[in-house]
Amino acid sequence: MPQDRRPTGSVLAPLLFNIYISDLPATISRKYAYAHDLAIMHHDGDWQAVEGVLSKDMTTVRWIPPDLKA
Repeated sequence: MPQDRRPTGSVLAPLLFNIYISDLPATISRKYAYAHDLAIMHHDGDWQAVEGVLSKDMTTVRWIPPDLKA
């Protein structure tokens, strides 16, 4: 606990996290999010298919709307 005896964390943190991840774009791969990390995973018997799907999904997840670009 900090010196001024205030508890750390927030009761709003889980709600804010759910709001943050709720607008992630749709992907073919499964998305796993925790805190500020995001992992995408895809399973297929063909390695080239996996690579293609993950590459496409990485492009989708990295997309930034034009009005938010610096």
